[in-house]
Amino acid sequence: MMVDRLSLGARWVFCCLSVALSAVFNGYAPLRALDDRLQDFYTASGRHQPVPPGVVIVDISESSLASLGPWPWPRTTLAELSQALRARGAKLQVWDLLLPEPAPGDEALAASLSQPDVVLGQVLVTDPHVAQPPAVGLLLPAGDNLSGLCSATPSVTGYLGVSPSLHANRAGHIGATPDADGRLRSLPAVICHQGQAFPQLALAAAQAAQPGTAWRHEFGFWPWDASQTLTLGPWRFPLDEKGWLRVPYARSHHDWPAVSIERVLDPSIRLPEIQGSIVLIGSTALGLADIVNTPFYPVAPGVSVHAELVSGALLIPDLTASPQPAYFASNWIIEPRGSTFLTAMLTAALGLLLVMRLWPQAALKGSVTVSLGALSLPFLLAPIARELGILMPVLPVAAALALQAGASWLFNAAWLQHQARVMARHLRGFMPPALASQIATHNPTGDSLGQLEQGTVMAIRIDGLQRWQESVEPLRALAVIHALHASAQSVCSSFGGRLEQLQGDLLMVAWPDPHSGGAQGGNPELAAHAAERTLQELQPLLRLNESDSHPLSMNIAIESGLYLHGLVGHADSRSALLLGPAVTDAQSILGFSGELACQLLIGPKAAARMGQEGGHVERMGRFVLPFQAEPKDLFRLQTPYRFDLNAARG
Repeated sequence: MMVDRLSLGARWVFCCLSVALSAVFNGYAPLRALDDRLQDFYTASGRHQPVPPGVVIVDISESSLASLGPWPWPRTTLAELSQALRARGAKLQVWDLLLPEPAPGDEALAASLSQPDVVLGQVLVTDPHVAQPPAVGLLLPAGDNLSGLCSATPSVTGYLGVSPSLHANRAGHIGATPDADGRLRSLPAVICHQGQAFPQLALAAAQAAQPGTAWRHEFGFWPWDASQTLTLGPWRFPLDEKGWLRVPYARSHHDWPAVSIERVLDPSIRLPEIQGSIVLIGSTALGLADIVNTPFYPVAPGVSVHAELVSGALLIPDLTASPQPAYFASNWIIEPRGSTFLTAMLTAALGLLLVMRLWPQAALKGSVTVSLGALSLPFLLAPIARELGILMPVLPVAAALALQAGASWLFNAAWLQHQARVMARHLRGFMPPALASQIATHNPTGDSLGQLEQGTVMAIRIDGLQRWQESVEPLRALAVIHALHASAQSVCSSFGGRLEQLQGDLLMVAWPDPHSGGAQGGNPELAAHAAERTLQELQPLLRLNESDSHPLSMNIAIESGLYLHGLVGHADSRSALLLGPAVTDAQSILGFSGELACQLLIGPKAAARMGQEGGHVERMGRFVLPFQAEPKDLFRLQTPYRFDLNAARG
């Protein structure tokens, strides 16, 4: 038992260490970078969300460049585009374009872009590797509404703003902030510079769509909530602890409905999808280099990223007079505020599975199966969590669990080797050293040749079986013996017993005490019920196969106490064996069955407990068992035998 207790204690220690390691791994940048790659795989291979209503891309495509000429287009053409969109009923115009310098035709364009339904783009340079950052145009701040909500970003070193000649009144930053591997996963929600706040383009669009409405800033309460949330009417932006937006990629950029600009400028073409929609004007032509690396495509147009942010932020897009389906907060895939806590809790739950399943020591194949199953669960749970809008860390959990399983295996291997050496030293006292080492190596537990337990044992003997099987065909003998053993095992297991030993005409069943160290041990009441049921089910089989010259009968004895449960033989062919005082007494009691004409006898220790429970046994007298000096009382069940079986099982 010592190896099991020590193994269990060590496994608990390893489980606690794995929980602590998972929290550390959750903040380890290289592992988080790999986890981001895995999350990208889930994004690209998962179910594509349908395109939300009310968001349309008007793109500068190759066909537009072929029709209207190379970029940049005259400002008068852009003015015509803005007026055409307004005439077609566009609710909001979001320009993913940079117009930092004055140009001819600004007077006509300014008259259109200065309207409240237009949001322009601007870039704030925060990359410290830009050697000569520009400083062109004017930066348009968001006003006091977003002051104090600055995202954690490096200092602003330059900018590409909006030309002063355009007289625009609202803009949002459109600069890409890819991770170290070049993939764009998140953007700063609000960049602050010189005491002023500059929102991302989607936040600026929300301000334009909800004029006069103040932002509501809330902090997450539950561990699975976003660290903070900005809400403006039906617009909702969950932010991480740094104040960044994670782009809610839900579809490939090819899935977005796109209308080329030459179609918008052609009044003969009807475009009902623009009516009441938020229109994002941007470039999909590769020649204009407005591309980003996304989980779906390494060269996706930047305007599709802004479309994802706008559609993800709209909880209920009430954009047209016609009814539209509601889009819920799960449009966002958020990194929860309690990411480290959730990582630790998931590791603890799966680590507990490893502790309880791998102890007592399981076979190697079973241990590997359980460990691989536990390691695979984070990978299987992550897509489910994504459906709920939660970005669940995977690799920090899996790495911690792998270390826990590996440490448990190494500990068990080292401990078993130590126990084998200790056992070999003990065995050398009464057998050759080579044989002692061989037995220690084949030892199934690493503790001893067996395991001492308190419990109740039941000895079943089928008298006449040896002579009977010599008188019948071998196939019939095998079938009957198999039926006897299988029936006895089925009956006893239904009452909580284990058929531990088969030796000729003798079967031994054990009921180990669940509370080790009990004075009497086991559960003799359940054993008595199993004995009666065994007699009822097996005697008809014996009657059917016996003959006058070869009678068959069955006797059962029950006793409680200490016994040794062991496994003997080579590792490839082990068999169970029961030894000890309780086993010896039960086998000795069987010898009095014929003398007392009683098929079911009960020893004094088992009877003492059954008598305490309600006097269900009857004393048969005192008898001296073989090799014992003192006589002992033997008992049988009272007739009729009534006992609360449900209470015994409880």
